[in-house]
Amino acid sequence: MRKFFSMMVALAAVFTFAACENGTPEEPTPSKGTKIATPQVEISDVVEDGFTAKWGAVENAKSYSVVLSKANSSKTETQNVTETSVTFSGLGIGTYTVSVKAIANEGYKDSDYAKATTAVEGATSAEWFELSVFVTNDYASKGYYSYNSVFYTMKGTNVTSVSVMITTAEIAASYTTDEILSQLQPIGADGIASINTAEGLFSVVEPCPANTEFVFYALAENADGASVFTHKTTKTTEVVVPEAFKPWIGTYTASYTKLVSGDGTITDTTGEFTLIMDYDPANDALAVGGISAAFGVTAPTLAWFNDEGTLEIYAGIGLGTVQGYEVKSAIFGNWSDWDETTQAWILDEQGPYVFDDFWPAYSVVKAADGAITAEPLSIGYEYQNEAGEALKAKIDVLSIGLFGFNAEGVAAWDKTFYSGSWNLVKTSDEVIIPEDPETAACSYNAVETISVAKKSLVF
Repeated sequence: MRKFFSMMVALAAVFTFAACENGTPEEPTPSKGTKIATPQVEISDVVEDGFTAKWGAVENAKSYSVVLSKANSSKTETQNVTETSVTFSGLGIGTYTVSVKAIANEGYKDSDYAKATTAVEGATSAEWFELSVFVTNDYASKGYYSYNSVFYTMKGTNVTSVSVMITTAEIAASYTTDEILSQLQPIGADGIASINTAEGLFSVVEPCPANTEFVFYALAENADGASVFTHKTTKTTEVVVPEAFKPWIGTYTASYTKLVSGDGTITDTTGEFTLIMDYDPANDALAVGGISAAFGVTAPTLAWFNDEGTLEIYAGIGLGTVQGYEVKSAIFGNWSDWDETTQAWILDEQGPYVFDDFWPAYSVVKAADGAITAEPLSIGYEYQNEAGEALKAKIDVLSIGLFGFNAEGVAAWDKTFYSGSWNLVKTSDEVIIPEDPETAACSYNAVETISVAKKSLVF
């Protein structure tokens, strides 16, 4: 019995060894939820409208879930692939993130997501959208637009949306792509409709600082879902001040002899106000600030040299609506009718008188000793009376400015402004603009803003 037991033990040992030699042991069953490895994602082959995302194969993965997302957008694109790379194309400008996870075989758990991010410049040109940007001063010379206005046109086919922004090249250089995209402003439905016409959408940004480079950005999308991000660069021209105007540019203290109130009452008095002159290239004139500041308007009065070399200040600038009043150009003065019998001017009545024409109102002269005076002019005027007779009259100007009319058409304003002769003393060769012209203009002796390539650009 003892010998038999020993033999059985020996046989068992031989069997066990033989099984190890000639058979494959069964793999252990994984515990439920064993997670497979996370893919290692890389970005390659980046072009203007796309890129490729690739990763290595993951053991025990049957496929891969790939999610594409874009910064500042809630939209995502998800696809399931068995390959280990995906190529994206037709993308617009922006920062994109690709998230990839391995989908596990049965008995295993899906991996975590791996992420990779890249920036795409976006297609910069497309047959279905065109942007043109340029600066011209030809229109400005005719008085229709400000000098150094930036014009742009956009034309397209089946365009569904366009967002735009204009800024200086200096500022643009400090922006990231996402910052540019976040500041684009959408064009309205009417503008989109115009873009999809043969003429396209034409518009202008004005006024723009001189000798400055600007960048115009446009992001467009069409009905097929394609997008294009493009930009154009242009530079405004340098303003060259003619020699004749240079001595007049600066800040003055002007003394006056009369005041005209809002109801047209003229008072003999004396006082001072600040007046500024700067060159206005759009009109090839001096912009004279300070005259209409009493009314809180910012449009300057203009002055030109006549044939005798005398500087003439003109009325009739800055028509519009201010503070609930309809504002007209007005000349305050004494009206005289021509009497054929006595061959003399007969004083008839006193202003104000409102005209639609462009009238010179002050003649500015610099004497040999440097003293500058602004004397009112007499304006000839021809008209017809109720009988249809042709008559003529003159106005001895006492003041120019802007005059308000209320809803009933009654001349009304609760402020006064300067009149009569001026004596000007130049206090600075600089054009000194108040820091807060809107507040300063509430006082009759404040300086109004001169807009000669000095305003901040607002799109």
